[in-house]
Amino acid sequence: METKKIYTAIVEIMDDIKSIGKDRYNKMQSYSFRGIDDVYNALQPALIKHKVFCVPTVKSVKREDGVSAKGTPLKYTVVDVDYEFTSAEDGSSIKISMSGEAMDSGDKSLNKALSAAYKYACFQLFCIPTESESHDSEEDTYEYHQKVESKQEVPKQTDRKITEQEIASFMQEVHRTGCALDKMLKKSNVKVVKEMKYSCYLYWMNLMKKTPDKKEEEAKTA
Repeated sequence: METKKIYTAIVEIMDDIKSIGKDRYNKMQSYSFRGIDDVYNALQPALIKHKVFCVPTVKSVKREDGVSAKGTPLKYTVVDVDYEFTSAEDGSSIKISMSGEAMDSGDKSLNKALSAAYKYACFQLFCIPTESESHDSEEDTYEYHQKVESKQEVPKQTDRKITEQEIASFMQEVHRTGCALDKMLKKSNVKVVKEMKYSCYLYWMNLMKKTPDKKEEEAKTA
């Protein structure tokens, strides 16, 4: 059984994509961010080069009416979307599930939520680094009031460094699969494994668990 080409294509796309700087600025909330157009411009050439395309499926849409702290009417929208990245060469694919949320005083909250979902699906799948230390919009808080009831805050998870046991498990998977450690470290923005953040660790472990053993693949091609 041949290795699914989508896995190889994803790693090659990651190698092609350089960091995306947070060159856009939100004056109202005073933060820099990476826009959806930045993601499109960085990804499209690599996707074409490695013959990968994406098909989104919207699973759910939740919309609420609210008002801002100044009394301006707002639309608050949350979407859940499945993104299926498929190799045009052999039809193999990998599905990424992502939620997106946005607020708007006009009719653009759904568009913004869909853009946010796709943007962060790509950030996580391809582990796209940033050029700056400034935060993305998900770390900002907004004063938002629902018309019926207040919305509870969702606890945030801290992104810690990985433990010695997690390092051992990570290296075991690297040796089993034969994955390029140097490329994984580069995409994780670290020089050594012990500096890797837990979110990157989870991403790489999930990807390697779906990768066949290197010895088995070598035996099949021998």
